[in-house]
Amino acid sequence: MVEISRHLKGINMRLIFILLTSFAIMSCSITLSKEAEQVTFHSQVSALLNDCKRLGTIKIEYTTQPFLSVLENDQQARNEMRQWAYDKYKADNVAYISHKRIEGSMTERPVIYAEGVAFKCGK
Repeated sequence: MVEISRHLKGINMRLIFILLTSFAIMSCSITLSKEAEQVTFHSQVSALLNDCKRLGTIKIEYTTQPFLSVLENDQQARNEMRQWAYDKYKADNVAYISHKRIEGSMTERPVIYAEGVAFKCGK
């Protein structure tokens, strides 16, 4: 009986650790509003945007999260740009102009600086 009790405590502690870790990861992710989810992201200004109205530039500074991969951090920076494009201009499209990742130090995390252009293509 004592062995079963110890085994269950070990399982409960692992479950609690997994849940807390998952919560920490999710809480640092950028959450897009419903409207910003509709903003189309373009990796460059292309002919697809020729008939769209150019609204203005977007500049973001995104501090990377240590538990996310490089690709996941890049996606979070793109999401932040989509959110800014909607919040500032009510844009429905955004295109990257430049993207720069500055590596951090022992005490600072890497930062992604990105610039893009917001467009309105729909009505």
